[in-house]
Amino acid sequence: MLRHSLSFPARRIVDAARRRGLSLSLSLIRPTSLAGRASPHPATTTFSASSSSEEYDDETTTNPSKQEEQIHELHMLQAIEQAKLAYAHGEVPVGAVLVSPNGDVVSRAYNRTEADGDPTSHAELNVIRQATGGLPGGWRLLDCTLYVTLEPCPMCAGAILQSRVGTVVYGARNTLLGADGSWIRMFDRERPHPFHPDVRVVRGVREEACGNLMKDFFRRRRARGA
Repeated sequence: MLRHSLSFPARRIVDAARRRGLSLSLSLIRPTSLAGRASPHPATTTFSASSSSEEYDDETTTNPSKQEEQIHELHMLQAIEQAKLAYAHGEVPVGAVLVSPNGDVVSRAYNRTEADGDPTSHAELNVIRQATGGLPGGWRLLDCTLYVTLEPCPMCAGAILQSRVGTVVYGARNTLLGADGSWIRMFDRERPHPFHPDVRVVRGVREEACGNLMKDFFRRRRARGA
């Protein structure tokens, strides 16, 4: 097992895990997005897992270790907080967080389509825009991990692939517009992206919380007749 020295932010992750009663070892924590390390899992609009994991048993999917799962949960909680900010501003509640290989949170963002009057102002695109240029690799986010509360749509999946994000971790499925197999499948080793065939995907992290936030938002919007 590879071991990496911990940055100060990584230590904060461990401390946060311990405060939540999770057992996370300093010696075992390591970047989840290094090549070959990070990995996946999981009408009317449905925001939950609707398919068995066997359907996605391909090279993009591996089984995270217990420590990796705990790190994913902690970062997804931050993405959920971003989604709640979107909700509070009347935006579709999707939040995203981009994390560097050493555990630093590089950027946080949420949907701003209505506020910006921009159909491309999705959480994933906003978090990528904030991050590019501020890292050693420039716009190439090869060893970074992107956490997002909802399965990316085709536009966002395209941006993830173009920016070379190493690992995608998402919460709830979106059977209406999801680009990881719910509607179309863009993170696919059978027909990989020509310049970024090694993207890894982790599915279903904090899935219920992410899905419930979306369901509640649309329930309230329907009740208002919006």
